[in-house]
Amino acid sequence: MKARTWSHVWWLGINKDIERTVCQQIQHDLGPAGLHPWSWPQTPCTGIHVEFARPIEGYMILVVVNAQLKWPEVFRRTSSTATKMIGHLCTLFSQCGLSLQLMNDNGPHFCSKEFQKHLASNEIQHICSAS
Repeated sequence: MKARTWSHVWWLGINKDIERTVCQQIQHDLGPAGLHPWSWPQTPCTGIHVEFARPIEGYMILVVVNAQLKWPEVFRRTSSTATKMIGHLCTLFSQCGLSLQLMNDNGPHFCSKEFQKHLASNEIQHICSAS
């Protein structure tokens, strides 16, 4: 939405104005969201939660949490490409075994064809939350 707007107009503070307008509209249209807890994993390798934290000092922070053990693994990265993310996940899987489920938001890096192909080839179920 921001990129489309930038191609037509620009002013100082345009990003904050767009965010404010969109957030107000979404809150008005959707109302409060109900809570939906994740089901408890049966084994330590059943599921992992994967997310990017906000950039810190120019680095992307990939956070992977084991759904049962609540053990976090944190990777400092210079980009969020699917190829590099797959490499980090392969490192984790080599240490503790393949996960049966991978849970995250619907971010573009998690929805790429390359990432989806990797999950399918390893028979990992991809569960997306509402972002």
